Amino acid sequence: MAKIQYREIGIGAMRIAINIAVVLVVAFLFYAGFTRAYRLGIHVFTDDAAAAEGSGTEYEFTVIEGQSALTIGKSLEEKGIIVDAFAFYLQSIVYEVKPAPGTYEISSEQSSKEILKLMEGED
Repeated sequence: MAKIQYREIGIGAMRIAINIAVVLVVAFLFYAGFTRAYRLGIHVFTDDAAAAEGSGTEYEFTVIEGQSALTIGKSLEEKGIIVDAFAFYLQSIVYEVKPAPGTYEISSEQSSKEILKLMEGED
């Protein structure tokens, strides 16, 4: 009669459990990454404003010489003017807009694309 090797069975079960855990973690990371990429894509390629029409706030916003689109986006996001600073930055690349220095009257009812068009400099 064959002697049951409990130790080998236990090690085998542990390997299976570890493999399942690794697969679940990788699946979760893929899901989280794809979800973030999808949301970012939506913000980059749609023309949504931070506030609904009629409920926005007017702001005077100053762009300083040499300020990057990402820095501008972060400031606009902090004030609640735009939804996503990184999407604003990517839009500036996609639409080939380099914000020009100056002071602008903007509203949270405007989309990121509209704000970029307003800030577009003459190259």
